Amino acid sequence: MLSNYHAHSNYTSDAQCTIEQHCKAAVEQGLDEICFTQHLYYPVIPELGENYDCPDSVTILPNDVSRYFEDVENARLAFPGLKIKIGFEADYIEGREERLQKFLESKQLDFVLGSVHFIQTRGDLYTIENVRRMVSETSSVDFVRRYFEKVLKSVECGIFDSISHASLFSYSFDKLGISSPPFESYPISLMKLEKK
Repeated sequence: MLSNYHAHSNYTSDAQCTIEQHCKAAVEQGLDEICFTQHLYYPVIPELGENYDCPDSVTILPNDVSRYFEDVENARLAFPGLKIKIGFEADYIEGREERLQKFLESKQLDFVLGSVHFIQTRGDLYTIENVRRMVSETSSVDFVRRYFEKVLKSVECGIFDSISHASLFSYSFDKLGISSPPFESYPISLMKLEKK
């Protein structure tokens, strides 16, 4: 069975296609099912707490959430041969687990991806410039340690069905020309992740 459980649509800036266009492409490519997982970051969802340094364009906005569900339902009617699921790619931020879980449980979701786009508890969205600054303030080894500590906590919190792009830091490192630390210098949290 062919499936895609990490699909974003044009509700956020990291995708251009509508949900309908995604479904059409999925059928053309022979997929059996697709799950939409729009980015869900804290600043624009009032129930999830205080503001973070995150541009609105990278997360679904509160006024769009109900329309997102309607679009998926319409796609289910338009593409009856394709199994279409709905979810979020929700950001893990330490200390906000209960609020996040409550919000997610208030929606009828099929799947929830967890991700780490914020290294520190407040702010510091995982952008190229922030990565450059944080690595220059400490070291690439320390940055990777902090990153995987967050990833491990996102696994242990039990909210998510799966974790997305657990090696996100390497994309930024490549863009900045920073060498990734050798594997043996990676933190113990990564070794724990391998066992889960």
